[in-house]
Amino acid sequence: MKKIMVAAMAVVICLALAACGKENVITGYKSGDVKLGQYKGLTYTLEDSEVTDGEVLNRALTELSREKVLKPVEGRTIAQNGDVVDVDYVGRIDGEDFARGTGTKSDLVIGAEGNTFFEGFDKALVGKEIGQFTIELTFPDPYYLYPSLAGKNASFEVNLKAINQYVQPELNDEWVEMHTKGAQKTLLEYKSALAEQIKAEKDAANKSEKNYQVIKAVFANSGISKDLSKEITEYKEQLINVQNSMAESYGMTGDKYFAYKYGLNTAYFEQYMEAQAKINIQFNFICSAIAEEEKLTASDEEIETFATAVRANYGCDTNQALYEFINKQFEVDGKEYIAENVKLNKAKDLIFNSAVQQ
Repeated sequence: MKKIMVAAMAVVICLALAACGKENVITGYKSGDVKLGQYKGLTYTLEDSEVTDGEVLNRALTELSREKVLKPVEGRTIAQNGDVVDVDYVGRIDGEDFARGTGTKSDLVIGAEGNTFFEGFDKALVGKEIGQFTIELTFPDPYYLYPSLAGKNASFEVNLKAINQYVQPELNDEWVEMHTKGAQKTLLEYKSALAEQIKAEKDAANKSEKNYQVIKAVFANSGISKDLSKEITEYKEQLINVQNSMAESYGMTGDKYFAYKYGLNTAYFEQYMEAQAKINIQFNFICSAIAEEEKLTASDEEIETFATAVRANYGCDTNQALYEFINKQFEVDGKEYIAENVKLNKAKDLIFNSAVQQ
């Protein structure tokens, strides 16, 4: 759960936070709402992000194991358990053809768990040689897959055309070029690319871990006197609405999408959203106090640059259109709102950039 909580600490300013009177137009902070402790020079510890040859090899072998190739069995013409066979078949009950009883099956895995082909058909092929032969089956009763066939005797004329097996390819230049679609042509190039990928993953994980530790320390060193429960609840609902909107494109509900994305039970959905809302609201609130304490400012150039970077997210083509949108949506001065965003980001940069790794 800790790794997911890190995601809740992303340094992002949301244009959907509430505004209120003469308070900070984004967070609602006013002087005296926060008792600040240490927020500069905070310490954190991280794991080594160096990539070992063993890690690279393990990643390569994992990728290799996902791409087994179907190849003909050599030196054997008799089917056995685990083979992948190619068969033509004609099935009859009491001498009469029956529905779905005739066809071709080119990927029947003998003995595969959960096989949805005619029950017992694959096992009856064990010990049979490539060529034509007849097998006799009695379908189970009850037969949930094909209820109309329950308990009936069937005769199948079979033409076993090929016996294959899934084989793991060799980790070599040929496989690398195929697997990467030519992006890398040699195993050496592929391992180098994997090393860069693993390093980037470790660096990203370490950045999240740093944020987690530093923000946790900021919370521990600060005291908030204002009750933010209303703001937290409202932001939680916004986050849930965002998840629901994203989930719709997958034909899912927000909690199911959350479970799919993070591999966690849907019961954690509400808990996670509330924790994320609480962290974001409280951290932004404390950063407002830091911006005031440090007398941080936002120049016209910084305001315009920030507005240009985010305006498309709100369907605005110009900065002025964004300011007007904010004014209409939140009933606050749009340019002042963006200025406060800039100052909050500066406060966060101050916290994170001054932190010291132990």
